Amino acid sequence: MSMSDVQTQTAPGYVFPSRVLSIPLLAQSIDTLHSTLSSSPYTQRIYSTSTLLAHSAYDTAARVSAPVYSHPTAQAYLALADGYAVKGLDAVEAKIPYPFHSTPETVYNDLKRAPEQAKEAATKTIDEKIKAPAYHLAATADQVSVPLDCSDRSGMLVDVSAACVSVARPTG
Repeated sequence: MSMSDVQTQTAPGYVFPSRVLSIPLLAQSIDTLHSTLSSSPYTQRIYSTSTLLAHSAYDTAARVSAPVYSHPTAQAYLALADGYAVKGLDAVEAKIPYPFHSTPETVYNDLKRAPEQAKEAATKTIDEKIKAPAYHLAATADQVSVPLDCSDRSGMLVDVSAACVSVARPTG
């Protein structure tokens, strides 16, 4: 069942099914699935049989439910439901437009680029958050040339100057 078969079987007068089937990712996925299943020697026979059964079930359901769906009250409710479904689809498309306008090739290329972009973002973050502050700290520490003399309670004297550290211990 190719994409054209799916579109011809949608209910007439309703917008939602054709809107969903016009999403490039979905349309190309259905076409690819159809061509794969109908051309593979492992799935070709069962796929054609199941497609015939699905067409038969669809036709039977359409005939049986025609009196219900042709009733004016049912038509009004179905039109209302279709309108709400279209509004919902519009809302989702407004918030997340990428899947509604992307082709499988675009998605593949974007996913292929993602590791490179992640590496660039990680490198930038490390440079900004770790290396730059460390370099700044090292630069300011190099500018300070005051020796540090500290004495703790034990009487141990620590003299830190330049690159030399000497510890004098009290005798006794």
